[in-house]
Amino acid sequence: MNGANKAIIFSAFGFIAIFVLVILLSIAYTLFQNNTNFVLGTTGFFQEIVWRVVLTIVALTVLVVCLVKAKNAEHIVAVLGYVLVDIICVVISFFLLRALVLDIPYLDHPETTYLNNIRFDDDTIGDGPASYYVQGTGIEGDWHSFDIGSKAYNEGRELWHNNFDLRAKVRYLPYTNVVMTVEFIDSIDDDAYALFPSQLSDDWHSFSIEICDKVYSVPLPLSDFLNDGWVLEDEYVGCQLEGADEPYEEYGEMAVDLTNEEGKEITVRVCNATDKAIDISEGTVGQIYVTYENLDFAGADLQIPGGLMLGWSTRADVKSAYGSPDENLEELAYKYADKDGATSFYRLGFSDEGFLHDIQIRNFPYRRAE
Repeated sequence: MNGANKAIIFSAFGFIAIFVLVILLSIAYTLFQNNTNFVLGTTGFFQEIVWRVVLTIVALTVLVVCLVKAKNAEHIVAVLGYVLVDIICVVISFFLLRALVLDIPYLDHPETTYLNNIRFDDDTIGDGPASYYVQGTGIEGDWHSFDIGSKAYNEGRELWHNNFDLRAKVRYLPYTNVVMTVEFIDSIDDDAYALFPSQLSDDWHSFSIEICDKVYSVPLPLSDFLNDGWVLEDEYVGCQLEGADEPYEEYGEMAVDLTNEEGKEITVRVCNATDKAIDISEGTVGQIYVTYENLDFAGADLQIPGGLMLGWSTRADVKSAYGSPDENLEELAYKYADKDGATSFYRLGFSDEGFLHDIQIRNFPYRRAE
């Protein structure tokens, strides 16, 4: 066999070996990319390090090439172009590495959030490996999308098909968004209440509610809400509330909607405890109603005594905090009454899945005689 034939055979075997190696590496990378055990935890952070460092090396290589080109360029326009590319490479490299460095302290104590209204999504580009996501609204109010790998994705979807109100507890690195652990749960645990402590006491007799870090205790002047940035709907502006000068005459009152700058909405009943007509803005809020129906509140941004959260706390949580209700409306709502149950009470409604769905707080008489 002459040298030319040996070279051809050697080249053929070399090509086949490289081809097989590429296939094996592609399979290994796909398994590495998709397997939950590799996507989550420190291995997931290592993945993040690999691709960010590789891109940084590419950016720095382009930077060096552009520096050489700029040095040899004859026209100022070309020099400026190379300098611009260098600046872009530096910025890209900075942000790629910055996230890694900032996340290092969180490896031992990751951020934790809880998701509801969750959904599952996957993303495939060409023949490359897919990414598998769980998405939802965090208990703190932010929208999240986490890559959790195929195994956790499939397990979560199966649970979700049996319970569309499934929740997820996710521990993650805040800058790279790498998930350290993910757990699918039916309701939040004690960790959630510890992460988002309430300003309120545990005593519901305070008739208080915490909304967006502000505490309101019923009754209170409507002006307290207005001064905090809540706005009356246009149809209520300038309305008058009639006074009540007879002992058994009902106080003038009106249910109005208030909206804040974030678009969150609550309903309050504004009362006139005087014997003369007043502008609604001078009235007293004797009742507050909030609902999870429109998804305005994520949970931690609306709490009642005992740290109970709208959309997250369960019937069991309510009973644990308040005891047995004075009225139990077929498990759809619990009522906790103080003194005269008609004028001072909490009415807590629940979704079919048993989560706190709506809150009604009243602590104001209907008549002067009361």
